[in-house]
Amino acid sequence: MATPKRVVLYYPERGDPELGQPYSADLLPLEFLHICSPAMEHGFEFDIIDSMVEPDPMGKLWEKLEGAFAFGSTCIVGYQVADGAAVARAVRERHPELPIIWGGWFPSVAPELFLRNDLADAVCLGQGEVTFTEWLCALRDETPVDEVPGLALWRDGQMVKSPPRTIVGLDELPAPDFSMINVEAYLDVQERQASTAKVRYRFPD
Repeated sequence: MATPKRVVLYYPERGDPELGQPYSADLLPLEFLHICSPAMEHGFEFDIIDSMVEPDPMGKLWEKLEGAFAFGSTCIVGYQVADGAAVARAVRERHPELPIIWGGWFPSVAPELFLRNDLADAVCLGQGEVTFTEWLCALRDETPVDEVPGLALWRDGQMVKSPPRTIVGLDELPAPDFSMINVEAYLDVQERQASTAKVRYRFPD
């Protein structure tokens, strides 16, 4: 039986730690849990590194990337974009042959920024559960990723898009596996006091 392919996923910082910015801490990495479940049915394994609850995210990242099959990240807006880009650039420099994929709101609307700057080999456009799984399977099976619907790719110095992906209802997909994360770590952060309000109610400026 073939050894399962392991994929490392990084969830960027929501606030700049050097500025002491507080951020919402009640958000579990649900998008990662949802995209992982279909891929797990195809034999892939995952390491999720969430900068919010991991005391040494970069140290953990370098540890988990050794022997990894692919790297992925996501972001919405704000500091997440900057942190995720910096981490992806560092990953590219240290592991130049490692396939990198991005998803999330910001990459979906600005995929060329990630592709042109060599921060990604592929960007999921819109819903990513099936697209992500098929991209991984294409890499594993050495079939053309250009035929996977729902991707933005960089070819001959310009961005190209594969055929659009049909939206799939979440009830048609495998349920997220919460055993992939330490839920207690998130609860611990949520219950910490930050001035007169819990950290969950504080957001970056």
